[in-house]
Amino acid sequence: AMLARWFKDNYGSIASSGSVNAYAILTNRTIPAHAAGLRFCWRAVLANTGACTITINALAAKPLRRPGGDALQNGDIQANQIVDCVYNSAGDYYECVGINA
Repeated sequence: AMLARWFKDNYGSIASSGSVNAYAILTNRTIPAHAAGLRFCWRAVLANTGACTITINALAAKPLRRPGGDALQNGDIQANQIVDCVYNSAGDYYECVGINA
């Protein structure tokens, strides 16, 4: 069961909620805190128009950033795009893997 929840959290089965530039996801597993290397793969229901945040379950919102730490730009995330993000504890943000810097 634990592996099934992990799989669902990392293979695009989670659809985001929230609003433009303020994404939120509810995971299949319990996430007590943001931790280095924590990874999620989710489907964005809305395109972004600039800098963004993501809220994981009831944890504090964290910025979504490009690889290297720059803020996302208009159109980096498209509606229905699968987004792969990893928590970067050194910068206190989620880094979107595969988005062009």
